[in-house]
Amino acid sequence: MRTSIYIETTIPSYIVANPSRHEYERGCQERTRQWWDSKRQNYDLCISQVVLGEVASGDAEMAAKRLEVLAGLPELDLNEDVETLTADIMTTGALPPAAGRDAAHIANPHIQRQIKKVVERHGYEMPILCTPDQLLATEADHEL
Repeated sequence: MRTSIYIETTIPSYIVANPSRHEYERGCQERTRQWWDSKRQNYDLCISQVVLGEVASGDAEMAAKRLEVLAGLPELDLNEDVETLTADIMTTGALPPAAGRDAAHIANPHIQRQIKKVVERHGYEMPILCTPDQLLATEADHEL
């Protein structure tokens, strides 16, 4: 069984963006493109309507490019269970109130423990949250 990966907004944004003037961000862009070009086919990718809405905003030309990157990927349902889980995650205080709908698809390492408790209380398994950099490093470790 292949691993499923939820593609959030940063991925298509990095893929289509002009190279950053900032070295660290430029490196993230390059590694994201590398992962997308050489490794994504090893996974079952999916997105949500939240991500589609985010990538469709902003500069029309860049939005069209971001949407093109995501074209054809299956969409996860935003149903009542997702809305309930999102609301419960927001009650933990782990994410700022302004995160709103982002609670359905974001987290950072410092808050994952709190979110994991809520996710498991709802009967789900907490997904692994990682970046293309982390995926590339993990894959390189397994190739040794």
